[in-house]
Amino acid sequence: MIFLVVLLLVSGWSIEPLAAALAVSVLPVAAILSSRMRGSPQTRAIAGCLLVGGGVGCLALLPAASAWWTVVPQVLAGAGMGMALPALSGELMPERTRHDVARLLSIRSAGIAIALAALAPLISSNLTSTIDSAREQGTAAVLDAQLPPEDKIAIAPDLFGSLNTDDPRGQLQESVKSARSDLDSEEVPELNRLGHQLDDVVTGAVRDAFRTTFIVTAGLALLAALILLSEGFGAALARPALATAAVASIAALAGYGIVFAQTGQETVPIGDPCKDRDLPDTGGISGFLQDQSLAALDRAACDFGSSREELLLALFDDRLQHKFEQEHGVNPRSVFSLGPALLGL
Repeated sequence: MIFLVVLLLVSGWSIEPLAAALAVSVLPVAAILSSRMRGSPQTRAIAGCLLVGGGVGCLALLPAASAWWTVVPQVLAGAGMGMALPALSGELMPERTRHDVARLLSIRSAGIAIALAALAPLISSNLTSTIDSAREQGTAAVLDAQLPPEDKIAIAPDLFGSLNTDDPRGQLQESVKSARSDLDSEEVPELNRLGHQLDDVVTGAVRDAFRTTFIVTAGLALLAALILLSEGFGAALARPALATAAVASIAALAGYGIVFAQTGQETVPIGDPCKDRDLPDTGGISGFLQDQSLAALDRAACDFGSSREELLLALFDDRLQHKFEQEHGVNPRSVFSLGPALLGL
């Protein structure tokens, strides 16, 4: 839970580490407060697991890239941890001897290590694929923006040609800031609009990348609740307390789900290069040349069986160039391939 939230806030959303640390402090505070609750250990353990599952499940439905949206999920998950961990360690699983203590610590540490070892590659894989999609959408937004071609040529490669998965939002913000300094004052509003659109695309991609991992983590908590329920503790359970935990988790999930569905995610459609489309038409000779260049790029992409955005990115990024060659069977950087395709030959 802590690993995922910190990674999301700092690496995914480029929030300052101190601000992220303050946001994540909600989790241990909630755990400390809930650890004072009384009741049978069976009830506290199961109710705690339900709250953890509901809290982490809410993180899979974050509607916006704001640390504030993580507060309620952390309160639920933290409260669940404060109830479940003391009930499990020392009560349901006694720590009467040094051997007991060592055994439980080893089990807990091994569980954490195994979970992180399994989840980290999942995040990395998802983040790579979603950032690739964000790059393509961002390039489409740049190409369609009402900006002079010379500015787009300066902006597009810097924005998305080398966008990485370590800090995609931070790199994007720096690129927009750098591009803004080279524009005329009348072109800044269009770049600002474009920057907000690209920010929504990138943060949405990051949330998508983490969603599967949050779902798996929530599933682990619910699995723990099912295991505890199956251990024959029914006679000692306080059903109202379990019902309260279940209702709180379901209500939070429902609320986040409704807001998530209503908010939606910024997406930029990727046009079919084989069909006619509207061009920026910024006027003047440079605008005419831009439209002709985009039309030529469409012809080449149609001939290669790709999108024009995918083709353009492959020209600037070595990894995407190799990926393009594997998927479409042609080297986009080869003059003998690209030249005739641009001319429609």
